Amino acid sequence: FEISNTYVNRDTFRAPEGTRISAASFNGNSLDTGEGTLLTMEADGSYLVTLKGDYGETLEVELNRDTEPPEVEIEGQTARITYSSTDLASVTLAKNGGEPREFNGFTITETGSYVLTVTDRAGNQTLKEFSLRYKVNMYGVIAIAAIVISITAGAVMLVRKKRNLTVR
Repeated sequence: FEISNTYVNRDTFRAPEGTRISAASFNGNSLDTGEGTLLTMEADGSYLVTLKGDYGETLEVELNRDTEPPEVEIEGQTARITYSSTDLASVTLAKNGGEPREFNGFTITETGSYVLTVTDRAGNQTLKEFSLRYKVNMYGVIAIAAIVISITAGAVMLVRKKRNLTVR
């Protein structure tokens, strides 16, 4: 037998031994169950399967077929991460080739090379590799340039004043 997650990444569902598929529906529409041993799931979506046991017991199983990997967008020099999927199972982040660690944030600001792995409940994975480089602050550069210019101007004025100064 198989213990199945409600989110699956496959195209068939086999009835467990001792049961048969008595009814099935896809997004509310009835499906042909054939001989009752195997259900073919052609499209992503919600499947409701009714199983009937050898002794008359019934069981309803809901399966959500999901073959699409989760969508992840990373924007900007400060990584702003957007998760478009709603069925995330885990998110891990590895920095500079290190061990992946659980990550539950949306922003990364530290410089380095990163690998973000996002896995949904059906086991589909999206892997994003990105780097954040040291970013020079333009205001800091302007401030340093202003200080250097001020010191240079002060030195030039002092040298000129000293040349023109006569002692009696």
